[in-house]
Amino acid sequence: MAYVSRVAKGSPLTYEEMDGNFAEMDSQFLAATDAAASSVSAKDAAQLAQGAAEDARDDAVIAQGAAESARDDALLAKIGAEDARDEVIDLLDASAPTIADIQGRIRVLQYADGPYPSLDLQFVGATRTAPALVFERASSATYYDALGRIVTAGANEPRLTFDPVTGKSLGLLVEGQATNLLLGSDSPATQTVVVTATAMTLSFIGTGTITLSGAYTGALVGTGDERVTMTFTPSAGSLTLTVSGNVEFAQLETGTVATSYIPTEGSQVTRAADTPVIPVGDWFNPSEGTFVVEGEVSPDPIFQQSPFMKLGDSIDSQKGLSIELNGTNGQYAARSRAPGGGALSANLGFIEGPVKIAASYKAGDSVRACLNGGDIGTVGCDWDGSANFLYVGAGGLAGSSILLRRANGPVRRVTYYPRALSDAELIALTQP
Repeated sequence: MAYVSRVAKGSPLTYEEMDGNFAEMDSQFLAATDAAASSVSAKDAAQLAQGAAEDARDDAVIAQGAAESARDDALLAKIGAEDARDEVIDLLDASAPTIADIQGRIRVLQYADGPYPSLDLQFVGATRTAPALVFERASSATYYDALGRIVTAGANEPRLTFDPVTGKSLGLLVEGQATNLLLGSDSPATQTVVVTATAMTLSFIGTGTITLSGAYTGALVGTGDERVTMTFTPSAGSLTLTVSGNVEFAQLETGTVATSYIPTEGSQVTRAADTPVIPVGDWFNPSEGTFVVEGEVSPDPIFQQSPFMKLGDSIDSQKGLSIELNGTNGQYAARSRAPGGGALSANLGFIEGPVKIAASYKAGDSVRACLNGGDIGTVGCDWDGSANFLYVGAGGLAGSSILLRRANGPVRRVTYYPRALSDAELIALTQP
């Protein structure tokens, strides 16, 4: 219903018109109220929409951060992969170490700041000899193993021997030819042997006694598990050896040294000489150099020299260089000799037991040597430095018995330096 105005009508309103006006006013009020309510709802909706938009924006910011972090992680992974690839390429490009590189590293570990040898034959503690070492012996031979047992090495087999009491490694045993004159030597009976008037050595193991009569009078008494020895010089003739008690591994031989045991049965047995040799190679400098030897050789006046080493054209050539124990004057010496000349000796004196000797040479000039860190011995050198072989514990430079000379004991080590070391280095390298 439309609203009726009294002014417009010009007369008073009727009750019906007034009710109509009130109804119209109510209708308009309700419409206004509804509109206001609708306005409030729209505002709330707008606010909600704005909040949702802000949340969406925040989520987008978070998502963007996560995306950037993922991108950074991907970049780091890419860099790591590239670094790894570069390392692999470097490894592939790098040259493999040469034998010389490896030898150089080992050399530094063994010898620190030097001097550095070009040849080092270490026999103490070794389980086998160096491949370059050629070993010759035309018979079997015995030696002590680490348990103190007497064991047998076959022909041409080196003997890395041990102390039978302590079990300590002693080195390479190098001996000359020897013959056991006793029969049934493992457990001998009384017997008679024809001898000459030369030095002889008797030895055995056990608690018994061997009594000598005839060409020589005396007795050797055993002490138990250790080998006992006696050196004597009989007159020419028949020597009777009377055995009593426990006597084992008995041996009678020519010379002043009790060599390794030679088993016999019904006849005398000869053990051949040991000959360890190395051909001269790139390790050798003919102009100058230094040898250092360690070990214990036994003096033997019959064969004169007992060598640690000899450098020469052959084992019996009378030229070259040697380090030896001179059985004639009882001194250790470094010696050189030129063809047709005499042996020149730098005498060093004598020390009982194992020794270290260093000898440097300058071909055509001089030899300088040192024993156990002592005074330097010097002598001229007319040898020209030429040589074909290095003999370990064998050979000599003078006399008619060069072929027979051996160390008759264990050689522990032979080292060669391809330059003439200084006196200070010779002294340092031979300290006991």
